[in-house]
Amino acid sequence: MCKIYEKNSPGLAVDTERVTIEHLASENPASGGGPTAEQIASIGNLILVTQDLNDKLANKDFAKKKEILRNSGVWVDDVILGAKDWGWTEIQKRAKVLADEAFNDVWKL
Repeated sequence: MCKIYEKNSPGLAVDTERVTIEHLASENPASGGGPTAEQIASIGNLILVTQDLNDKLANKDFAKKKEILRNSGVWVDDVILGAKDWGWTEIQKRAKVLADEAFNDVWKL
């Protein structure tokens, strides 16, 4: 995942000692329900952020997380920015986009 972020943020190396993983669909949603644990763990639901940003995102709903991410200065892909809601369909779509980018552009297998 770090290589994808570095590709999309030229000149900015991802410091793996300082980033954390944020779940766009929360692990413990305040309203209950939502994606399954397996869906929440999907790469399509994960984004790399600093610990400070992770703390700001906390358990907020997707709309609030998207707004914070948009103004954070971190790379946020078009799937997240274009989504109105965040559920299994969006997670799958983003997982495919990330996988395609990794295969075709990052590792060029």
